[in-house]
Amino acid sequence: ATGARYWPACKAVTLRIFDVTGDLVARFEDTRALQFYSFPWDGLNGSSVAVRKGPLVAVAAIDYPDGTHDVIRRVFLFDPDARIAELEAQLKAT
Repeated sequence: ATGARYWPACKAVTLRIFDVTGDLVARFEDTRALQFYSFPWDGLNGSSVAVRKGPLVAVAAIDYPDGTHDVIRRVFLFDPDARIAELEAQLKAT
């Protein structure tokens, strides 16, 4: 398939999400050996307070069975209202 990439199974993945001030917003970890990880997030921080719309930084630390690791950083715009609008549109379509 065009654009497909093979990723070796990982030993563990830790995903941390920070706000622009560097405060930790959320942390997820999975120590199962998988090729794909998914971390559902409810949009709340560690104190169960809703995270406001704005830029966030995701940092994924990936550990491989051979002892190597990668760190991937991505900035993204978090917009909790966009997800609500998407769900409402899906409900109207059914």
